Amino acid sequence: MKKVKFFCIVVLLLVSLAFTAVCFADGEFVRGTLTTVSYDAYVNPELGIRCVVPESYVMATEEEIEQIMAAGVDMIFKEDEAGKQILDVSKITLLYEMLAVNNNDGSSITIIAEKPILSNMTMKQYVDDNISQISSLPMDISEPESGKEEFCGQELNYLAYSMNYQGVNVMQKIFFMESGDRFVIFQLSAKDTDTINTMKGFFSEYHGE
Repeated sequence: MKKVKFFCIVVLLLVSLAFTAVCFADGEFVRGTLTTVSYDAYVNPELGIRCVVPESYVMATEEEIEQIMAAGVDMIFKEDEAGKQILDVSKITLLYEMLAVNNNDGSSITIIAEKPILSNMTMKQYVDDNISQISSLPMDISEPESGKEEFCGQELNYLAYSMNYQGVNVMQKIFFMESGDRFVIFQLSAKDTDTINTMKGFFSEYHGE
């Protein structure tokens, strides 16, 4: 269980570091909804997506996400003031739409919406900026692979890379989408690419019923 929690902390902290920029209002982005009535799922007709996770995955609450973020910052930055500033900025910058974690192997799915500091930033500029941010993180990270790939019926930009922190190896693949005044990030994290491809299969095209 400790290994799973640590895995999740590393994943979330990586997201917070790579996708932080000063912003203020939620703007035009329409948030999705979570349901745990008969199954765990995230749906957002505005994005045209639905993500249904198996029973082995647990949906985190907003409060739990904040606790994991704080623990991750403390673990990597200790008492460093920069870490505290990162945590403060991420609370303003990012909307955490979903976090689902597999209790068996620590693999996770995170959906985040960010409003960039520059309203005219293009998708290419946003992806390029995040390549730079990811490469500068205080971890052993491979050179990110970038390209385009089908995701929920759309051709989306993606980044794929691996990282190692204190002996923990993580593969990550991130898909990027634009919605309203925000960029939406779908991050799939696991110990191998087969699991990442399996998690991608949890997503489907959705435009409401």
